[in-house]
Amino acid sequence: MSLGDVINFRDGSYDIRAIIDDRYVVRIQNRKTGVQTYKVWTHEEREEFDRNQQRKMDMEDRACEIYERNLSGETCVSLGREYGISPGRVRQICATRARKERALKR
Repeated sequence: MSLGDVINFRDGSYDIRAIIDDRYVVRIQNRKTGVQTYKVWTHEEREEFDRNQQRKMDMEDRACEIYERNLSGETCVSLGREYGISPGRVRQICATRARKERALKR
């Protein structure tokens, strides 16, 4: 990481504003609310934030895949077995994705 780097993530981005004593001063921009906040992170805190954002993206990709496969005719039971979750959870994921799809069409 170096000064001025901009890192994008699902709901926004952050940029390195300063590096002081092995700590990063970052500006976090939230795309949904438009709010900017400043934080001081150690190297470990910044890496943890990046890992959490990657995990969220992976879960979002998994939810999209489950939803699309359910739309193509696979049952909640078979999808639940494959992903190691209950059929009820598959239904919840599909219902959430369907709401998001409807909201995007508006």
